[in-house]
Amino acid sequence: MFSCLALPKTAAFFRAECAANSSSALHPIFMRFTSPTGKVPVNGTLPWFEQDLAAFLLIRSEYAWLGYSWAGCDRQYVRPTMLDNDFGEPLGGARCKETSEGSGIFHREWTNAHVSLDTNTNEATITMKPAAQARGDEGPSSTTTILG
Repeated sequence: MFSCLALPKTAAFFRAECAANSSSALHPIFMRFTSPTGKVPVNGTLPWFEQDLAAFLLIRSEYAWLGYSWAGCDRQYVRPTMLDNDFGEPLGGARCKETSEGSGIFHREWTNAHVSLDTNTNEATITMKPAAQARGDEGPSSTTTILG
């Protein structure tokens, strides 16, 4: 199983993991939510949740998990409502791609969403598509853009 923290990830990481023969393409993956300390946040916040989710959706394979590593039962774990969205499946089974050579901006089309992450600015954008919005899957807004 391929396991990693979601952030920070460089353009080199995504160039490698977007390839059809990458670790994340060939094996189940587990990505942990990122925290400033590298440990499960004790105050119940996820400061880079949208970036974590975008990174996960960019590289996830058929079997993939995003969440917390084990830190005990005595913690308050948050579960953002954005996780309730149905992002669908990767269009045509395609992996993530860099928008242009050397741009550092990676995107992936899902049946119900468009996902992108700019590794230069750590800006994540997850845009739900109209069919998903009609089902009520858009969460708090149809487009979420978060700056790092």
